[in-house]
Amino acid sequence: FLPVEDYLKFSLLFGAMLVAVFVFFGLYRLRNTEGGLRESRSVLKHSVVWILLVMSYFFVTREIFFSRLVLIFGAVLAILLVILARMLLRSIEHLLLDAGIGQRRVLLLGANKISERIARRLLKDPHYSVVGYLAEGSKRIPNLKFLGSFKELRRIVRRHKVESLIQTTQDL
Repeated sequence: FLPVEDYLKFSLLFGAMLVAVFVFFGLYRLRNTEGGLRESRSVLKHSVVWILLVMSYFFVTREIFFSRLVLIFGAVLAILLVILARMLLRSIEHLLLDAGIGQRRVLLLGANKISERIARRLLKDPHYSVVGYLAEGSKRIPNLKFLGSFKELRRIVRRHKVESLIQTTQDL
């Protein structure tokens, strides 16, 4: 048997390679909008790239001193642990979003068909909290709070701590 230090050295090297592959292919983006199944498929696909890199390393250096079965078990275990960790993080993110933590506060500027469509989509997305809308005239958006006119924009943005504005009208 080899000393534990050799296994640790290879584990650190291959762990760094896995992180590098995931960074290169964008799996560590801050805002991940993929669903859980699609994300797991992406992890699996890019882990195969990582496994091929590990196999290439051993082919080039010709220093494979342990069973290839260890390599396969290690790869399968790494893939399962990464997918489970991502599922756990996604669950925690949803719990926080349900509590209102991490939501982006949005204000719509305008009241028209485009505003209604955007409002419906944003209200379904847990990443956003639509605080309301501003409009001139009598047009209203159903199920959304009317906050005032465009003249009051600065005050309303401060008062409601708005982070994003979506302009859907040319009246500004």
